[in-house]
Amino acid sequence: MIRAYHQPKRLDDALALLKQGALPVAGATGLYSTRKKIDAELCDITDLGLGKIEVTADAIHLGATVTLTQLIDADLPGEEGAFLKLVARHITARPMRNAITIGGNIAHAVFWADMPVALLALDASIEIARAGEAAVTVAIADALKGSAPWGNGALITKVVIPLKKGRRFGYERLSRTKNDYAYVTAAASMSVCDGKASDVRVVFGALQPRAFRATDIESDLEGKAISAESIAQAVQKAATDLPIAPNFRASVDYRRDVATALARRAIAQAAGQE
Repeated sequence: MIRAYHQPKRLDDALALLKQGALPVAGATGLYSTRKKIDAELCDITDLGLGKIEVTADAIHLGATVTLTQLIDADLPGEEGAFLKLVARHITARPMRNAITIGGNIAHAVFWADMPVALLALDASIEIARAGEAAVTVAIADALKGSAPWGNGALITKVVIPLKKGRRFGYERLSRTKNDYAYVTAAASMSVCDGKASDVRVVFGALQPRAFRATDIESDLEGKAISAESIAQAVQKAATDLPIAPNFRASVDYRRDVATALARRAIAQAAGQE
């Protein structure tokens, strides 16, 4: 039961409501899709001025209520901007993208969420606000480990993506249809200089409750000569120990095979091999 609906105009007012237990909503697609019974007051955060996109010399700043459609239509710089737009275009259909927000896709914390996969590959950080406290910035890699730093009165207000010269990206996703949840997603990023990889990130989504970095694959590629053979060896070496949660949509063995193939492709794209 939705007990009350609030639409504050000031961030401080919204944070006060959240401190009292109100549930933040923007596009509310997570609210509609949950199987949990809702018994709460809602705090609509769409009038707080968090729907802006700003670009500085060294970063892209996305307000928490920026929608995926805004992201796709925005003029974003560099490989980072192109990668963000690519991933957003793979998420469901435009009517849903008109509602899904960048902050909500992180905070909803469902296993199939696509943006956390991209944000891990981008080394993004998130800004979190809480009533009566200074805002804090947390690396997305840390935020996705353990208990989430949002919720319980806290609100994601901004996502920051650093711009790094020379970095390239790759992304692969498998689902039954374009608009369906993913069986597996894989993303990769790296810089390549003189044939050697550096600053390597390899990320999987839809295998565990939250997206995660494949650090074994990263360490096997970091500082090494990059080739189709070295990519295949690094991915295959880690495949056996890849953590995959049971899923009624496909078997663990099938998703492991898919994850291995998608990771090879995503890494090859980031390395300029495809």
